[in-house]
Amino acid sequence: FAALRGLAVLPALAGVFVGAPLLARELEHDTHRFAWTQGVTRRRWLLWKTALLAAGTVAIAAAASAVVMWWRSPFDTLEGRLSPSGFDVEGIVVPAYALFALAVGVLAGLVFRRSVAAMTATLVTFASTRLIVMYFVRPYVLAPLHRVVIGTDALPQTGGWVLNDTLVDTAGRQITAAREDLAVLHAQHAGIDPQTYLVTLGWKRVVAYQPAGRFWTLQLIEAGIFVALAAALILVTLWLVRRTPT
Repeated sequence: FAALRGLAVLPALAGVFVGAPLLARELEHDTHRFAWTQGVTRRRWLLWKTALLAAGTVAIAAAASAVVMWWRSPFDTLEGRLSPSGFDVEGIVVPAYALFALAVGVLAGLVFRRSVAAMTATLVTFASTRLIVMYFVRPYVLAPLHRVVIGTDALPQTGGWVLNDTLVDTAGRQITAAREDLAVLHAQHAGIDPQTYLVTLGWKRVVAYQPAGRFWTLQLIEAGIFVALAAALILVTLWLVRRTPT
């Protein structure tokens, strides 16, 4: 599973080692002066190069995702695929991540004009965007479902992604960890099962979660976000490259 978690960063390699050097290397060594004075316009030159690299990147990322989904299928049946450890390395988001990383790299190469600087900026931008989407967009892009869990009842729907599991009292106020520990200690001293004692107090858990059935819907939404970002970055790069002096 450590190796699978490492696959989550593989799409970044498309931006760091393929996208970033595409323009940065040309500008760094002044070879762009020759490439951009040929019969093909600089925008068409960049568009064709980016399109070919994007096609190869998406194909490789999609193949890797398919292999991972096949390998993980027994674990997904038991644990689900919505947790970040599974969601980020399966499905259509993987090629979308790779396409976004490539677009970030190409733009960074044009802006920074140095390979190392462009590669560093690509990695930082890619990682930051992924984290923002993972923690602040994905959990709430579809309204989470809520369920009240009493005592030792099972958590909702196997394979779902639990976002929040809060213990509350009869008035709906959140129970602090210290208050819960005190109640458990009191139950133990009284010879009462702690879980049973919490039920007699009227305490319950309110669980917010994304159900397992939303996996592909969330995949489509998140892949769409990253493809749209990639398209916007490519358009910005095409606009900027026209203004870059030869």
